[in-house]
Amino acid sequence: MINAVNNIEILLVDDEKYILEEVSEALSDEGFYVICADNVDEALRIYCSDSHKISVVITDLKMPGKSGIELMISITNFDEISGRHPVKIIMMSGHAEIDKELNQEGVPDCFLVKKPVDFEQLIDVIKQPLLIGSTK
Repeated sequence: MINAVNNIEILLVDDEKYILEEVSEALSDEGFYVICADNVDEALRIYCSDSHKISVVITDLKMPGKSGIELMISITNFDEISGRHPVKIIMMSGHAEIDKELNQEGVPDCFLVKKPVDFEQLIDVIKQPLLIGSTK
């Protein structure tokens, strides 16, 4: 049963367990329904399943194996192929060069939240309407 803020289901992806726990707890305390994944492959399995109606994906940029950018591209491609409504993607990173990486050609638009995470800012970004093509 989902009892979430505006029925917002969030997929949270980070390879660091303490980040998953901390961010998940803060968002759950605000009434959001949060599903966690600690790698890109697991996140894609969850996202592409019919059992979830995820409307927001929050992902770390740098993870072992596949990156948050690869996840973002895969989700965008899945949405286009399946005809699914685009999802809001929020990229988290503590790296200074993130703007350069996100502005590369072929990288979908997303919102950016710097680490350490300011939870008020993150919640404000989650609640902002999804504006396709104008989020960079």
